[in-house]
Amino acid sequence: MTRRFDEALNAPLVALRAGVRPATPLDDRPLAPGLGFRRDPAARMTGQWQSPRGRLLELETAVEHPGDWLGLHLALPLPDLAGIAWLGFALRLAAGRAQVARACLRSGRPEGGFHDQFFDRHILAQSAVTDHHDLLAPDHWPDLPQRAPWREFILFLPPERGIALALHDLRLFTL
Repeated sequence: MTRRFDEALNAPLVALRAGVRPATPLDDRPLAPGLGFRRDPAARMTGQWQSPRGRLLELETAVEHPGDWLGLHLALPLPDLAGIAWLGFALRLAAGRAQVARACLRSGRPEGGFHDQFFDRHILAQSAVTDHHDLLAPDHWPDLPQRAPWREFILFLPPERGIALALHDLRLFTL
């Protein structure tokens, strides 16, 4: 895959990184085209996010009633996985207290619904800034659709309690 292709994967992140965004309520509005939070509608959760200079985003939530999910969704222009040996990501983050997150590749199904393929490694966010990376080899996952009408990279965050998280950077790449 080319560098231009990897730039297309990261375009919504580049758009968010390019500016400074003040504190904004956590809701269904996109952070940038193709990038947004989604949360379990059964949850009673409030929060805000911002994009200060030098960080991709900061997120604070308070949970009155936990839900089953809270995810940062990134739309991917990746309908066909042919020729991709690995899809990977690298991120840098910190949190107010130790928390675990998960990343997955979500593939839409032509008949409706989706397939989630989780990356192998859990992501540990802690008070010190840490780096994390992971790779997924599509050929090694027979249930992963090679073609899909749409795909997303999702960073699943802890939905059961309030969080204070700083996502300094996130980048996707193919090999």
